[in-house]
Amino acid sequence: MDKDVLITISGLMYAGDDHDSVDVIAPGQYYYRRGRHYLVYEEPVEESQEIIHNLVWISPEEMVVRKSGVISTEMCFRPNQDTVTHYSTPYGAVEMGIHTKRLQIRETEEMLDVKVNYSLEIDYQSVSENHIRFLVQSKHDSSFTLKR
Repeated sequence: MDKDVLITISGLMYAGDDHDSVDVIAPGQYYYRRGRHYLVYEEPVEESQEIIHNLVWISPEEMVVRKSGVISTEMCFRPNQDTVTHYSTPYGAVEMGIHTKRLQIRETEEMLDVKVNYSLEIDYQSVSENHIRFLVQSKHDSSFTLKR
């Protein structure tokens, strides 16, 4: 895969009877080193001039999402494990617990498809069930599609 990529991030959150979804497409860079996939990209903050810098690394054992800027955190997703992190925003910080149920990685020469299912707790209270997907495709690939 080329260094310059388009990263499609799709997320679903289920909180009781409520659900929410998010879809983000961002240009980024892709690297593969020492058995890990690395993604570097930026995302704008809604209704603001602020940018969140993201570094994601993915291996068969884990996916780690590190955010810095107006929001900062390092979220670790390890199958069948619980992890704890602090999620800092301009309005304060919260402690988050993540229980990763599944980490699925599919890769070809043209794309990387990562799916994660996890439960989220904030301050020791169950908040939601979540599904997130990172679909990474070469920016210069003429067959780029918004696959679901």
